[in-house]
Amino acid sequence: MENIEQKDLVDEKNKDKRTKMLIALILIVILATFITRFYTKDRPAETSTTSSSTEIFVSESWLAGEDGGFSFKFPESFGTKYISPVDWPIKINLYEQEFSCLEAGEEVLPAGQTKKEMINDKEYCVTRESEGAAGSVYTNYAYALSFEGKTLIMTFSSKATQCMNYDNPEQTECIVERESFNISLLIDQIASTLKKLN
Repeated sequence: MENIEQKDLVDEKNKDKRTKMLIALILIVILATFITRFYTKDRPAETSTTSSSTEIFVSESWLAGEDGGFSFKFPESFGTKYISPVDWPIKINLYEQEFSCLEAGEEVLPAGQTKKEMINDKEYCVTRESEGAAGSVYTNYAYALSFEGKTLIMTFSSKATQCMNYDNPEQTECIVERESFNISLLIDQIASTLKKLN
């Protein structure tokens, strides 16, 4: 029993350390992007689009949350069977730096992968860091966007079951869910509910 409690404590410390590293990485990326943008002002920025424009719908069943001086609405779960939130609801940090994004990295490396995403005509800088463990893939996310001339960052993590651990028909159901689920649209829905607390 004591070993289980120690393991849980170590897991919690590692999760906190990963979240802090992810936020630090995003701040470094934002700073590097700001410096790069300063030296390349006249070059047009390229933006990759991964999520199409759709009407933003927020269900009345969503819960109310507060963090980092903001209120927001969020769903209790992702509404999926094989993908679930871990560090949820989102955590919010507002930084004084002007929003910018430097694309770099790989999702499976410790620092993760950072990419620009246009979601419903709003630019995000998205960092994803994934790690497999005991039949699941854990992914840390950081969605940065411009807010009143500053940079707002929303962080959370998810757990996705390894679909190959199942036999059919569950395996196929899991794969279809993974391929069709768009976490970015959900985060944009949550971002549309953000209100600064005074």
